[in-house]
Amino acid sequence: MDFTLLSSPLQGFTDFRFRNAIHHYFGGIDTYYSPYIRLNGKMVIKSSYERDLLPENNLGLEVIPQVITNDADEFLFVANYVKSLGYKELNWNLGCPYPMVTKSGMGSGLICQTDKINTILDRAHSETDIIVSMKMRLGYDNAQEILDTFPILDQYPLKNIAIHARLGKQLYKGGVLLDDFQKCIENTKHKLYYNGDITSVEKFREMQARFPSIDHWMIGRG
Repeated sequence: MDFTLLSSPLQGFTDFRFRNAIHHYFGGIDTYYSPYIRLNGKMVIKSSYERDLLPENNLGLEVIPQVITNDADEFLFVANYVKSLGYKELNWNLGCPYPMVTKSGMGSGLICQTDKINTILDRAHSETDIIVSMKMRLGYDNAQEILDTFPILDQYPLKNIAIHARLGKQLYKGGVLLDDFQKCIENTKHKLYYNGDITSVEKFREMQARFPSIDHWMIGRG
């Protein structure tokens, strides 16, 4: 069975040094997602973000930059920045579960705000030609939240939606909600990637058998 392996981003760990080490010593990863860019209302790219995404620091790697925001202007600013470096895709993080993020209405705390999601995606697709993909949880409080976003998301030509099959409020505790992930497969037209609790080859094979339509798998964290 053909499949694609993707390296999930982890703040403070999966920077260009990590990516190059994995690629050089182990291999096997098809695509790396960079840790998210967060502007905090300031239209300035930190030097650490710049260094992480410089093409010369990622030679031979397929890297997809990621942004976390609940503001369309911030999204567009980052989109234009990564385009200036030669990147064609920007991944939008609606998955981060940490309270310092969700209490600001970002990450998985944004999933329930469908109007705001629609506004940002509308501007992203009308004011830039960046390819948009998404990284999401099933919701913050309940898995109905992501289902409620699909009528909005299905209006846009998203490249894919990578879903960590947990709720934001779980953080990384408890089990993955596989029945709810199956409902996602059944309720969106978009290509879905699976993320969550792939901790061994055996577990990976179990997930492949459970979700035969999924051929992109995001690994590297819970």
